[in-house]
Amino acid sequence: MRWPSALAGVVIAAARVVNRSRRPTIARLVATARVAQNRAIAAGDLDLAASFWTEDVTVRRALGQRLSGIAEAREALQPTGPPESRLVYQRLTREIDVSPKWPLAFETGTWQGTPGSATGPVTIGGRASGAVGQAAASAG
Repeated sequence: MRWPSALAGVVIAAARVVNRSRRPTIARLVATARVAQNRAIAAGDLDLAASFWTEDVTVRRALGQRLSGIAEAREALQPTGPPESRLVYQRLTREIDVSPKWPLAFETGTWQGTPGSATGPVTIGGRASGAVGQAAASAG
């Protein structure tokens, strides 16, 4: 009777090793998705930018203002005023911690706003963090 439980322990240990070996790949996918989403935002392609979010996305912005769902988050990116006066927001990833157990990652970094384009001078910014579903890394 000990054999099945020993085998189960080996299978669980092997699964953890396989998952651990995939963590760098998953982190790269999340980072690549972030870069692609930033490019979509800078290009004004809000449909593509929104495609990286899950339906239940929640964003905190502007001193804690809560945005719930893709429609609200997308609307917040909608430019107002003339193109030269709009701010282009980007999140710059510093670290991605992939869960060894769940299909989640935690991203930390900074955010910045630049007038008119993604390459303008930074006029506003701060720290950023959030949970990322690994499925979101392959969206878009």
